[in-house]
Amino acid sequence: MKLVKNIGEQRVADLIKEIGKDGNVEAATTEFSIFGFSEFIDRLGSFRKIKIILPTSAAELHSLWGNESERNLRNKLNAQKLSRGVLNILKDKVELRLSKYPLPQSIIAIEDRQSARIIIGHCPLTAEGLGLAPTNALGLTQISENHDEFTELRKWFESAWDSVPDDKTLSSAFIQRLEFLA
Repeated sequence: MKLVKNIGEQRVADLIKEIGKDGNVEAATTEFSIFGFSEFIDRLGSFRKIKIILPTSAAELHSLWGNESERNLRNKLNAQKLSRGVLNILKDKVELRLSKYPLPQSIIAIEDRQSARIIIGHCPLTAEGLGLAPTNALGLTQISENHDEFTELRKWFESAWDSVPDDKTLSSAFIQRLEFLA
């Protein structure tokens, strides 16, 4: 495992962007904002599989706008356009499950034909968590490219995925909130 500084040239967003076409992304995230997720709209369409677990608290309307560190992104007045893009990707490409329980940390498994990486810690799918906005958080983010560690942590994700019911009512409510923003 290596530490990810999540600033400058070593951001979580950049690590995700390195995934080749036909890659897979699986994430369990403590938070979700349209500003963080929209960073990948152009890339996500070429991915084979995208699975996301969110706590229901992250699916609330106010959470989708991001936190205090994303204020400068909100001030660009493009949230409606970004929301439409996020909504389209979520409807077309993403398998989504909402957990009624909070997640203590985030995990992002990314894999393509050449590599497999797992990022764990303070890396929610927000601009702050992806290194796209400044943060005062004392979070720790790590990455592993070790095959055995990737396999073990991915098994944890699959177990978490299987334990969260595929509740269409919760997923539909989340999509409706995004439709309201779009």
